Amino acid sequence: MAGFDVEPIASLPLTGELSGVHQLWLDHARQAGVVGGDGRFLLTAVVTGSSAVGWVRVRLTDTADVSRLVDDQGRIEFIACSSRGDRICGVTAEEYDYWVVSLDL
Repeated sequence: MAGFDVEPIASLPLTGELSGVHQLWLDHARQAGVVGGDGRFLLTAVVTGSSAVGWVRVRLTDTADVSRLVDDQGRIEFIACSSRGDRICGVTAEEYDYWVVSLDL
């Protein structure tokens, strides 16, 4: 999701409470139509070796928390895609903040 023209739709400080990242992302992902009415979407984590796994179909549960999707530096990094493949909403760690980014494909 990195790019010169990419701007966050929301952000939280890297040093903040990580559970806040989950709720902030979830609100925007639902609003963007990435998370279906049944809680399903496609997910890819951004960590070493994740390209071998690719996209995984997942479903949110009451105990799900995307703030557990940390990379090898301990930062939250992932991309979620609508089941239709037309929209993404993810979290990336930038210099001082976590960015929630949402894009039409």
